[in-house]
Amino acid sequence: MVAPDISYGEYISVSVGAAVTMIEVITVVEKLLGRQNGQLLPANLRDMREELGECVARAAANAGVSTKAVSAESVLAFSRSPAAAAKALGIKAASVRWACRNGKLGTRVGDRWLITDDEIEHYRRTHLRSGD
Repeated sequence: MVAPDISYGEYISVSVGAAVTMIEVITVVEKLLGRQNGQLLPANLRDMREELGECVARAAANAGVSTKAVSAESVLAFSRSPAAAAKALGIKAASVRWACRNGKLGTRVGDRWLITDDEIEHYRRTHLRSGD
């Protein structure tokens, strides 16, 4: 018998696959909001995505596999590493990591930061001077 993707009782439980799908959906919503009028993803959805990402990372660690093996390829395709974001912004990777730690960029998934292209563009428009 296959375990259900979602079960409930006192708490709601979701499978790793369902968690990855929810991360994908939240990331798509973030991209659509950014394209629509530059809106940022609401904090509660960012928190949910971060917590689900941490759960997926823990599940991967407990299973003895890498997070990449558990995470859907499309989730990672939406995001860049701090080094790649720094290159896109023309700033140092340390500056990007600082912005991540201070809530200006990215989402922490497990032990790494993932930064969407929309977040990079928003950061460029709001935090970097023209010509920089």
